[in-house]
Amino acid sequence: RIGPLGSFDWTQDWDSYLFLNSALREGFFSNYVRATGEEPIFDTKIIAPPTDLTEYFKNEPDYSKFNIIRHNSQGNAKYSMEFNDMAKKILDKFPDATLRLMPAPSFLGDFNGRVMVHKRNDPAVVDFLKLGSVFWYNLPEGYTEGGPKVILEAMASGLPVVTGNHSGPADRVIKGTGFACNDFEEELDSLYTLSFEHIRKKMGEAAREHAKKEFDPMKWISAITGEK
Repeated sequence: RIGPLGSFDWTQDWDSYLFLNSALREGFFSNYVRATGEEPIFDTKIIAPPTDLTEYFKNEPDYSKFNIIRHNSQGNAKYSMEFNDMAKKILDKFPDATLRLMPAPSFLGDFNGRVMVHKRNDPAVVDFLKLGSVFWYNLPEGYTEGGPKVILEAMASGLPVVTGNHSGPADRVIKGTGFACNDFEEELDSLYTLSFEHIRKKMGEAAREHAKKEFDPMKWISAITGEK
């Protein structure tokens, strides 16, 4: 969280600034300009959170099945109160799809076995991601993420991602690796695109290659030391 940083004198004259995403950098810039009346000219970099993805790169998704999955560590906080309606629309639109959650919201409805539920970290995240072919990460309106690590892990596992076009997700999911969407209707359209096996496979493989290139935690060391 940026808060008022950028408006304090002691935060204004550093050699370089590293941010998890573009939205955080924009927040810092806004504070700086408001406080100083000047445009920022210092060096900045946007880097995904440092995460060891070694084991996730070993995952081999089964793209032949339309298995939509998601996991998060904060229970109901990261689930929209409209989640049941969204899940119903997805399952009605895609009769061959399943939805798997770890964990599920406490208010999850009854979907006749088409929504599978796991307890938190049962199985481990790296093994849970093996069970999916698409990662769907819908968040409540106004909820923002710095990274998030869950998207890094999903992309490293070879899963195309459907998520919101904001905060961290907007910087992680680029064209060809998934979809950063402005609302649920766009998410539904994106899931339609991914309902075709060859597209799931193509975008999932692209997501993994992007993760290998862009989510290397050594980028933090290079940025801090000034190495190229």
